[in-house]
Amino acid sequence: MSDPNVIGPFISAHAKLHRGDEHLQTLNDAIQEWGHPDSYEQIAKYNPERTVYGLGFKFVRKPDFIRWGLMAGDVLSNYRDALDHLVYGLAVSIHGDPPPKSGSLQFPIVDSDANWEGAIKRNRLHGLSDSMITAIKAAQPCNRTDRGGELLARLRNLSNPDKHQKIHLAAFGVQDLKKASISGLESDGELRISDDPIEDGAPFAWLIFPESHPSSMEVDLRLTARVRLTDEPPSGPALVVVLKDIRDEVIRIVNNLEP
Repeated sequence: MSDPNVIGPFISAHAKLHRGDEHLQTLNDAIQEWGHPDSYEQIAKYNPERTVYGLGFKFVRKPDFIRWGLMAGDVLSNYRDALDHLVYGLAVSIHGDPPPKSGSLQFPIVDSDANWEGAIKRNRLHGLSDSMITAIKAAQPCNRTDRGGELLARLRNLSNPDKHQKIHLAAFGVQDLKKASISGLESDGELRISDDPIEDGAPFAWLIFPESHPSSMEVDLRLTARVRLTDEPPSGPALVVVLKDIRDEVIRIVNNLEP
């Protein structure tokens, strides 16, 4: 776990981790506060032939997607910084503060051997021991097939645009969607969920029936809302879950490299 009370050359890396955790908790609290059942309503619409049952949301309280995106950027920035500060701390542990070529030090996150060699030539790990460099190289997405490599690449791909280009807007998604009960028709229908952004009042999930169903038929289609990143499909993982997974990978790397 991150320890805000650690001392020595790694105090900065742990402070960044702890600050990221604070931002993550604040973001989670804000989303949970909005996600109260009175924040949105479920609405159902039928087509004229009564072969399609569409389900959507109507926001009673507007979700603050821009604010949540800014908060997610704060989380990502601190976790990314923690890795850079880790490299600086490793160099300090060998050479003292400041270490040589301190302005070039950075934790590289690369997808190819060529990019790794480029990072080395730019002195990203200058002054680190061979064992430290080997461990950092092993952690690279290009050298891993596990979930951790994907998360490290995700951290880079999310933090770089947030820092230099634009914020990652949060969006509305579906946490759970299921047919609770259907009565009055032989077919249960085919459930389809759109990959397009969910808009206020617009259907995003449909039950498709092979034939027109009577108005007396009862459909109970239940769902739970959640907040996601815009680059995730509506049924993808929640924003806070993605950030927590990234956090865990960053902490694993810090714990593995810190003497």
